[in-house]
Amino acid sequence: MALRWSAQIFGVLTLALALPARAEVVTLASLEKRALESSSFTDTHAARSRGSEADLRKASAAYYPQVTLRAESTLQPGRQLITVCGVDSKGKEKNCTDPHNQYKVQGAQALGDGPNAFVPQVQNRIEIAANAPIYDFGRTKAAVEAGRATLAAVRAERDAEADTIVRQVRAAYLNWLSAHEMARVTEAAARDAEDRFARVSALVDEGSKPKAELPPAQSDALLTKLELSRSQGDLNHARQALEDAIGEALPQGAEPELGLIEDTNAQVVALAHASDALAQVIEKQRAAAEGLELSYKKQRMPQLGISALVGARNWQSNFFPLYGAGLSFFVPLYDGGFSSASASAARAQRDALDARLRAHMREQESFHEKARLDAEQALDSLAIASQLLTVAEKQLADAQTGYDLGVNGIDRIADARTLVRRAQTEMLLSKVAHAEARLRVAPVDTSR
Repeated sequence: MALRWSAQIFGVLTLALALPARAEVVTLASLEKRALESSSFTDTHAARSRGSEADLRKASAAYYPQVTLRAESTLQPGRQLITVCGVDSKGKEKNCTDPHNQYKVQGAQALGDGPNAFVPQVQNRIEIAANAPIYDFGRTKAAVEAGRATLAAVRAERDAEADTIVRQVRAAYLNWLSAHEMARVTEAAARDAEDRFARVSALVDEGSKPKAELPPAQSDALLTKLELSRSQGDLNHARQALEDAIGEALPQGAEPELGLIEDTNAQVVALAHASDALAQVIEKQRAAAEGLELSYKKQRMPQLGISALVGARNWQSNFFPLYGAGLSFFVPLYDGGFSSASASAARAQRDALDARLRAHMREQESFHEKARLDAEQALDSLAIASQLLTVAEKQLADAQTGYDLGVNGIDRIADARTLVRRAQTEMLLSKVAHAEARLRVAPVDTSR
């Protein structure tokens, strides 16, 4: 009984190990999403965005009052409180016996006038001060707008890098898909050549075919094995390149989405603005440079503000009030040319970005037109390769029939099989080229 169960378990395990690993179709969209969710990408741009947001808050802080708390305790000689009487409007001394006419003021003894000249005195002081802007003629507003434009440029740069990452993933995915299908075609050819060599060997052993048929059949089998080995190496390299692009390993037994290259009816968008993240970056950077130019110019504008102070001080067991208010008007007269030079540098940067944007738009028009032409050429090549495959398959059938009838040798079959593989390869390459041209200009969703 135990032996029977052991045999059954061994049989199940053997069958499980013999079954191929279940294939998992990995879509391009899922890999694009995973690449954009990688920690290196998200963390870097999150940090840059936080930095720009902090700069914007720093510029906006000029709108609000600045409040400070100050506590101070000092120790120094030469300060003593003495009581004096007030005087009236005519300069006559008031009644000193009335406490309302008595005032405590600071007095100091000169050196040599007495021993109290060096006696230290302690004074404590606490106050709250506030300074608030009233009007700065657009200085703060210009700085805030420049900060907002800079933040928008940083976010646009994030989208542009996301666009680049997605397009790298697309290119690597198509290369993996092409290598996968090429390996599949080569593997089928290798099996067919091996089977044909086995059949020829059997026929030679039976005496139905001469021994001269063996070397061509064996050579064909070995050549297809060599092609299969190379295609497997190309597939491994393509898979590794795709894993590098997404930043993680693919699942075991992963296979590409074949429908991606079968959609040969999809149109190629030939508009320069269909997907142009770099143009958005340049435009945002230009707006930031323009904002900085205005902000530097506003640095020469005057400022109007108010200040207030409230607190108390303690001196020899006496408490005195502290309060005050002021109105200030500040006019910068000369800063050594710093503001003017900074504005000129920002204007030069804006002009350079203008020129870069114009050149980029010309490149984009050529880029999208080339994609459209490449797609058309791929469809033309696909039609020709399809016709070639039909002819090659007929030649293979005729060669096989002729071989069975003894009209032609095994070399005719090998030549026909080579032509079939060539046609299949050309069809695959044409489909991949059409998909590449389509994805090259397809919009990228950077919001993921």
